Amino acid sequence: MLEVLNYVVPSLLMALIIGQGVYVALYLRMRRRENLVTDSNFLPPASVILCLRGRDPTLLRCLKAIEAQDYPDFELTVVFDSTDDPAYQVVEAFRERTAIKIRTLVIPQYSGQCGMKCEALICAIENLDPRHEVVALIDADSIAAPNWLRVMVGPLADTSVGAVTGDRWFEPNHEFASITRAVWNAAAIVQMNLYRIAWGGSLAMRSDTIQRLGILDVWRKTFCEDTVLVDLFRRENLTVVRPRQAVVFNEESIAWKNLHFWIARQLLTVRLHNDKWPFVFGHGLLVGLTLLMCFLLMIVDLSIGKLAVAAGVASTTLLAELINFGLVALIARENVSILREQGQIVGESAIRRQWWRWLLAIPLTQITHFLSTLRAVRMPYVIWRGIEYKVTKDRVELVRYRTFSDRNVQAPDDASLQ
Repeated sequence: MLEVLNYVVPSLLMALIIGQGVYVALYLRMRRRENLVTDSNFLPPASVILCLRGRDPTLLRCLKAIEAQDYPDFELTVVFDSTDDPAYQVVEAFRERTAIKIRTLVIPQYSGQCGMKCEALICAIENLDPRHEVVALIDADSIAAPNWLRVMVGPLADTSVGAVTGDRWFEPNHEFASITRAVWNAAAIVQMNLYRIAWGGSLAMRSDTIQRLGILDVWRKTFCEDTVLVDLFRRENLTVVRPRQAVVFNEESIAWKNLHFWIARQLLTVRLHNDKWPFVFGHGLLVGLTLLMCFLLMIVDLSIGKLAVAAGVASTTLLAELINFGLVALIARENVSILREQGQIVGESAIRRQWWRWLLAIPLTQITHFLSTLRAVRMPYVIWRGIEYKVTKDRVELVRYRTFSDRNVQAPDDASLQ
């Protein structure tokens, strides 16, 4: 039996790596096809919506990036759940010294039947200026390029496009937790592109599309705003497009204690609202189990003196991880080249500066992803920005809410409960 496992498990690992290579090749081909030529004359009045709860470390940079947009007519709408939020004063101070139009809204009453961000978006869109034909969402941890809004709005000139979305690219510091998240995100980008999963941190839609499809009514009953959209657009024969240039920059760090929960929450939203969850789940399970089995086989082979066999398993595992690193490097080159064109990255990228850390982070990412996948399957409770929810596929129930100012923290957290 051990001899069979020593052959089958490393072979399965290599087969999975080859499959991942095919996925990355398809992703790169798709990205080059989606270097969209959009209608540069389609520049309708737009509303950029920023939902805030807590002061993100990059909030001021995010606001300055929005201020620098080369778009002729837009307004920034910032939504809070309380004026006691520490971010509120930051936005008010910024509004006093900027030339762009900024409107602040406070959610009048939280229903507790959807995620707070969904509630904030409903508040913003229900109070939308009627002349704003386009709505663009951005997160506070995203640093947009000056042409971001043009890139997001242009494809909407085609009425068969339901939404335009983008990707985020992490350029972390030297901390392993942050690098592990960056590696995980690189792999997630591939799946999100191939499975057409929208991302709410950079998302644009026509105002009339939101009304016609009843998206606000959908958001009133869902935990998150983005993954739920794909099936809705598919039923209406609308597409979700991802312009190659729609990559936003993120250099925030994360602690180990929050990383596992952060990944699990990302996966939970796919499980709740996207029909590609079986593929996402199966991939995470297979890769994690196969890698763990390889490590276990090496230990067993060494303990019984089969040094040559253990060396063979170790060599295959190392080769697989080196190939994985190469695939991540290809994904990085694609996204970093875009950010470099935008002026977001100057000099060497993080993966080139710290290649050995990224290499070591590959197996860490696979194991963390495996554990997070298991957690996402059995995770009924979620804490997001200090609010505790009970979440099922058809229902969101508020368990505990308090304003962000009541929490003695310096930055928003991401955590989940069993």
